[in-house]
Amino acid sequence: MILLTAYAEWKSAKEAIRLGALDYFEKGQEPDELFHRIDKALTGGALRRENENLRAQLRERFGLPGLIAQSPAMHDRARPVGARGAHRRHGPDPG
Repeated sequence: MILLTAYAEWKSAKEAIRLGALDYFEKGQEPDELFHRIDKALTGGALRRENENLRAQLRERFGLPGLIAQSPAMHDRARPVGARGAHRRHGPDPG
């Protein structure tokens, strides 16, 4: 949401953004600036949706059901040994 208003008070702009507005625009400014802000808001929304979709795909593909820990290190420890990062050495030292 972009709040369009005739009154340009910083306090009201700050409150609108705190309540969820993406931007605050005072009437009387250049229409091109409003169009730019609308485009920016739409692009941001599309990027957020894409990010959520990609995260869901990652969880579906690589998720570990029943795992409570959220840190990457704990997720790595819970994977089978062959699926962990190749940079780690497992088992006794061959040397």
